[in-house]
Amino acid sequence: MTASDRARDVVVTGLGMVSCHGCDLEEQRRAVIEGRPRLSAVDLEAGYHRAVGSRRAALVDPACYQSILPPIKARRMSPPSRFAVVATDLALADAQWEGPLTTQDPEGDPSDETAVVFGTSFGPSSYTERMLRQILLESPQAASPMLFTESVANAPAAQVALRHGCRGPNITVTQREASTVLALIEAVGLLRAGRARRALVGGVEELNPLLHSILDRFGALAGSRAGSRRAARPFGLEEAARPQDARRDGFNAGEGAAVLVLERADDAAQRGARVRARIRRSARAFEPSAPTTSWADSPSTAVVERLREALAESVDGCDRFVAGANGSVPGDAYEAELAEAVGVRAPGLAPKAALGEQGMAGLAGALFCLGGAETARAPDYVPLSSVAVARATTATEVVQRVLVSACASGGAIGWVEFDAP
Repeated sequence: MTASDRARDVVVTGLGMVSCHGCDLEEQRRAVIEGRPRLSAVDLEAGYHRAVGSRRAALVDPACYQSILPPIKARRMSPPSRFAVVATDLALADAQWEGPLTTQDPEGDPSDETAVVFGTSFGPSSYTERMLRQILLESPQAASPMLFTESVANAPAAQVALRHGCRGPNITVTQREASTVLALIEAVGLLRAGRARRALVGGVEELNPLLHSILDRFGALAGSRAGSRRAARPFGLEEAARPQDARRDGFNAGEGAAVLVLERADDAAQRGARVRARIRRSARAFEPSAPTTSWADSPSTAVVERLREALAESVDGCDRFVAGANGSVPGDAYEAELAEAVGVRAPGLAPKAALGEQGMAGLAGALFCLGGAETARAPDYVPLSSVAVARATTATEVVQRVLVSACASGGAIGWVEFDAP
């Protein structure tokens, strides 16, 4: 690595998460490595759901974070804003950050500031539903200004910036399943270009009953097509997704947030920070043949060549492939074929088996893989392809390089390489 490369090196110094497994990072790590879901019953009281269909999802229990964000402070925030604020506080604590995240001089150099970059697929769905109810059932004049400010996709990033006084770039990426990985690529670019000194980057999702019922009616969820599979699995796991399994039938909808603290390597070294990972290479691509609401049947030559060109060394030296696979029938098939075409041969991990469909799963899964822990797979796992996602590995295996993939319905693609410090 040249001196100029080192000057542009970006490292991860903190990770914070809120998920269906709570806020404890070690518990969430074990769940991801073991591929262990925690599914809860969705509220059916509103009557949105069909008589037969999906009934469970990877939901967050608000009690897990009330000691971090008390109800009196959370009451003016939408659920995804709460998740994002809590995950950010946990990430900063994990990074052992002390002091303000902003310069004391209001006229200071913007490049010394903290950027906030988030990704989301659906944004604050419950507040959006409530505001539209006011508009459609009453009148446009009845729309609540408070609901509006928290109904937009960038509300979580704004709340994080307000809480910590971040005055750097504030960006929210909405590219469906690829949103969070693309947000990470954007944040790394800001740091390398000198537009910010550090960044809080992550993904956040909320799942309300209306959104869950819509996904179910589209047949996208595990359990949407009721059949014999339900009775063959333990209670509470009847609808567990099977990412990259030949018998998959949909994904588990999920909610939560994960936030990474990114710093320039020299800044992290100067303050004596523990480095969790280094971000080396990344690539963005777009699949032109993808339908608006699904994945292409096969990856195009242009996409394969783009990823090969940008990530050749990453693919060749990859120790683990963290897939965006979630159990989607067309989505998992597309990603598996793309990985094979690009040349990925490393064993894999599918964090969404434990966390449900949310973009933040890949980022967290990459950091968990770098710990070298043993990964597990379901006893009846039937691999979809030769890219052995969720294949068991040994606990003593050294994992130095992890490649994270995110392929979204509609065509957006983001791949990122994480290296051990």
